[in-house]
Amino acid sequence: MIDLHNHILPCVDDGARDINEALTMARQAVSQGTTIMAATPHRFHIGKEQVGEFIEKAVAALQVCLDNHEIPLKIVPGVEASMRPDTAEKIRSGSIIPLGGRGGTHVLIEPPFDRIPGIAFSILDSIMDLGLTPLIAHPERNSDVQKSLEFLDSCASRGMAMQITAGSIVGKFGFRPQECAAKIVAHRDWKIIIASDAHDCADRTPDDMLQAVAIAGKWLGDEAAARRMVEDTPRSLLGATV
Repeated sequence: MIDLHNHILPCVDDGARDINEALTMARQAVSQGTTIMAATPHRFHIGKEQVGEFIEKAVAALQVCLDNHEIPLKIVPGVEASMRPDTAEKIRSGSIIPLGGRGGTHVLIEPPFDRIPGIAFSILDSIMDLGLTPLIAHPERNSDVQKSLEFLDSCASRGMAMQITAGSIVGKFGFRPQECAAKIVAHRDWKIIIASDAHDCADRTPDDMLQAVAIAGKWLGDEAAARRMVEDTPRSLLGATV
């Protein structure tokens, strides 16, 4: 499996608190059959911006540690960028990097949880003008999306992709995100992936993936379609970077 949204980089944001927790998260991911993770720290954490060059160096350092501990997991760089007016400019300058690194084709974009901003498509279209495609992070947890899938339908019509969180599918965030996740997954013509959005090794962990795939497969009546959301589709989003 390929996990394109998680916070495994240690001491960077609200994810892994130290290298030991990062190693535990990596082992949990491998236990699920995950072979590639895109480390996607929040662009901002406590007022500090995590820039592309720093993330790339942190990913390289973590990969060395994983290799030294013989954990068979490949880490590639990325960032979870909030939906801000300066997002496209920061991508252009290299401050925000695509999934898989600078040769990537998709950028993980996080909308607010309480609404879809009025300028959302201005921001998203400006990213697409750069030749990159937004991957919308955990839309099932957004209040507006829970009321209507109109925003996501417009995103899909523009060729954008959606990332559903495994924890939402298994019910960790409550009924409404789970219900919304089921409605999103049902859109077989949309480009949808499942990712862990893991932050730690005790609560928001990387090891909900297999259960989430099983549940999504039951929703669809098609286990193979659910497996594509953690295998073929995320691999296609990484493209030539892996």
